[in-house]
Amino acid sequence: MVRIGYTMMTEQTGPRELVRDVVAAEKAGFDFSVTS
Repeated sequence: MVRIGYTMMTEQTGPRELVRDVVAAEKAGFDFSVTS
């Protein structure tokens, strides 16, 4: 089974934007998120 994830670039994005983006990714159907 293929799982699609979302990578968050913590060195390029502030904390509020990271939370906003990961919530949007979850709503869009991504299976997991990863932070760099």
